[in-house]
Amino acid sequence: MFINKKNKDDDIIFLDFEEDNHHNFIKYIIIGAAILIIIIFIFIVKAQVTKKTTYNIELKGDREITIYVGTEFIDPGYTTYDNYGRDNTGKTRVISTIDTNKIGTYEIAYIIGTTIETRKINVIKEKESKTIIHLRGKSIEYYEQGVEYQEEGYIAMDSIDGDITDKVVVSGNIDSNTIGPQKIVYSVQNSKGIFTSVTRTIIMSKSSIVLTLDNDNYTRSNVIINMGIIDNMFSYAILPNGEKIESKVYQYEVSENGTYTFIKYNQNGQKIEANIKVKNIDRKAPTGSCKAEVGENTKITVDAKDDSGIKYYKYNEKNYYSNVFTINGKISSAVVKVYDNADNEIEMTCSIKNITVNPPKTSSSVAPKPSSSVAPKPSSSVAPKPSSSVAPKPSSSSTPKPSSSVAPKPSSSSKPPSGNYVSPSGKPIPFINGVQRGLKTGDCMKWSDNCFCPTIGALRSFQFIMESKTGRNMKETKRSSGDKIVKATVTCKDGETLKALVTERVKPNYIRAFNKICELREQGIVNNNNYKSQGSLNERTTTGRSRCSFHAYGTAIDINADYSVKVNGTTYYPYGRNRSTYEKFVKALGKENDNRNINYILWKKAFEPNGFVWGGNWTTDYDGMHFEIRNVN
Repeated sequence: MFINKKNKDDDIIFLDFEEDNHHNFIKYIIIGAAILIIIIFIFIVKAQVTKKTTYNIELKGDREITIYVGTEFIDPGYTTYDNYGRDNTGKTRVISTIDTNKIGTYEIAYIIGTTIETRKINVIKEKESKTIIHLRGKSIEYYEQGVEYQEEGYIAMDSIDGDITDKVVVSGNIDSNTIGPQKIVYSVQNSKGIFTSVTRTIIMSKSSIVLTLDNDNYTRSNVIINMGIIDNMFSYAILPNGEKIESKVYQYEVSENGTYTFIKYNQNGQKIEANIKVKNIDRKAPTGSCKAEVGENTKITVDAKDDSGIKYYKYNEKNYYSNVFTINGKISSAVVKVYDNADNEIEMTCSIKNITVNPPKTSSSVAPKPSSSVAPKPSSSVAPKPSSSVAPKPSSSSTPKPSSSVAPKPSSSSKPPSGNYVSPSGKPIPFINGVQRGLKTGDCMKWSDNCFCPTIGALRSFQFIMESKTGRNMKETKRSSGDKIVKATVTCKDGETLKALVTERVKPNYIRAFNKICELREQGIVNNNNYKSQGSLNERTTTGRSRCSFHAYGTAIDINADYSVKVNGTTYYPYGRNRSTYEKFVKALGKENDNRNINYILWKKAFEPNGFVWGGNWTTDYDGMHFEIRNVN
């Protein structure tokens, strides 16, 4: 019995030992798998972090706008997308140097990360022509939340053109359920090309006394507090200075920051108070210092501070939006103007520090003789060995002759044939050769050696950006690859000029399309209200993508980005980037070929017969403002 029990115990002990080994084996597998998952996760996170985010800012409207001194400037707007396709418009910083009360040339900068786009604003003296837009009703209207806004109308008169009310473009959509101020913009362009804009502010509120500021940005000027009363039983109001008024609408001017109290009484003697805080008045200039490090070029660093924040820097009449910038060449003195967000300025004289630039060290202890023939000729098919210690003689047979029958192998630096798109491998993609297939989605290509994908930064390394900026001023230029950028211009019988900057070989397509649009103007289908070009040539990538835009090649044009039309009481903006909005618009019209669907009409009658495709037909990347050439005929 004892022996059997012992053997039995021994067996049990043996079985327990094997079971422990099995459990340990499983435990080690689980731990190993967990470690592997953690390592993979770290690599994924690191890859996401190290992948650089780039941005593309697309400006709406013209890059250069002219207005009369003393008139209001309304920014046409912009959109910003990153290379992941995410909308970053709200994160874009806008810096404006405009003073509409002073004649001059100003700049608006749109900045996100290291990406900067600029718009030029010319403020000119009123000469022989002046435009006035008169708003019926008040420029500030107060509505109780939920009450539908009713447009009271407007009139536009020009001293030369006369009544141009039918040319006014109205933008802005009032949501009666949204509390707060909302704006409607009325804009018109006269025959001289001068823009005039005014705004009407609609304030929706659920309170009987409404207080808003006419300017909530930093300013060195006084601020106006707008008071509005929504109360049919209103009797009178008491202003912050103690003055009694019986008007429901009042503008109260303040010169200092602080909290201001307004009191309203109704006919039953009931009292309601409302407060508003003003904290955006700043009349103090920035403080700080500046230094310049002078070497082959000059690096300027500005260390400035201000309660309202620093807006921009100016050196030699050029604006800079970073506190560190480089000046070409050496300087002996530097004075930088620093502007804060309230436009207070200070001049800073930079301290100068000369930096000695050491010549680069050569890896060889023996400098090659200037007359050495060791360098092969460009057409050489036999490259000399870099490690050779003996320079070949000029008569050496190892040196290839220009007439060598062996063709050199193509290298990555070889220029592709002018006028062709090429893939990353260098294989040409037919595009402008009679009737072409166009580009596949996702193709990465370059236009000769000027416009490279996948990053927009590569464009800036070449002459292309300089030439296209010159082109925006409608001056002809020629790219280094031989692809000429020219003006495609047609003047209609009514005096309106249609124009675009394009690649020379597609100019005939544009001319024919523009002539057809002139015919549509004569028929009354097209007018200045429903035809506005947002630009053609533009060195950028496709919005939200890394590949080059057709705008970068001078073969595309955007029209009517901000076009709006009211159908059955609803205002539609059909040509943005929302296909569902366009489909609702067409449904409201009842048919797609309705003349109010103007971009569809332009495509069918003017652009499609001349080799263009329309972004309004695209399903995944709907772009109702966009027309681009796919067939040169």
